[in-house]
Amino acid sequence: MASSMPVSPVLAGKKRTKLLPFRLWLGKKVFGYIGMGVGVRIGPTRMIKWRCEQPEVEGHLYAAQNTTIPVPKVYRIYHLHGKLAIEMEYLRGCEELGVEWRSLSAHQKQALVNDIGAYIKQLRALRPPVGFERRISSTNGGPFRDTRLGTNRLFGPFNTSAEFHDCVRLGMAENAFGPKVMQVHSREYECRFTHGDLGAQNILIRNGKFVAIIDWENAGWFPEYYEYTKARYNSVLLPEFYEMLAEVTECYDEEWRAERDLWRDFDQPYDKVLVDR
Repeated sequence: MASSMPVSPVLAGKKRTKLLPFRLWLGKKVFGYIGMGVGVRIGPTRMIKWRCEQPEVEGHLYAAQNTTIPVPKVYRIYHLHGKLAIEMEYLRGCEELGVEWRSLSAHQKQALVNDIGAYIKQLRALRPPVGFERRISSTNGGPFRDTRLGTNRLFGPFNTSAEFHDCVRLGMAENAFGPKVMQVHSREYECRFTHGDLGAQNILIRNGKFVAIIDWENAGWFPEYYEYTKARYNSVLLPEFYEMLAEVTECYDEEWRAERDLWRDFDQPYDKVLVDR
């Protein structure tokens, strides 16, 4: 499916940027934090997500412009102290799917899974620009964020799956982790557009119905199996949901088994491993 690169949102001018710290302070005082403290509500229908990076802006806008997946509308981007802030739509009355899942009826659960599966298919139908079919990168082709590798830096880009897998193994040989990893990491994969953190915590619902997919900071072009294996990273927290989702999406169980071997050996994310060493 042909797709276009994200259109840049409105960049805040100097006056608006100078007011950003005050708006964040006031939002905290009036409304408090959102989520894990990365977002601040600033009004009835708007919020600011602070300390973001370029890959999140790229991925969020790309999904909004090239799919019908509901995502919060982006109003303005701020540059401050070397980081980005995203002023976006605040979706009122929503809960994370993981919070509400156990209270839903069987019919509601299946309807939600069907919706999510259809949206994942839209993501997978997108293709990288010609000549970059195997390049692992952010949406616009640059360094990407991946909390599976580390939480405090960007990685890549990588021109081949082999380069990416070498990073995943921290430069160690393929055969250092057994036959499952060696078999998967010896292959070249085409890339698909990937949310990169499609867990129940990043799916919003309201009254038992799908509302939006949020938090696109890990989005970009990744090996075709990566959406599946990354989503299952936290499957132990909500096994029924991930088992149902596997029934309506393309599965990569061989790659998942290889990833589990690596997760067990390294205890992700890797920045913890690197510090411990």
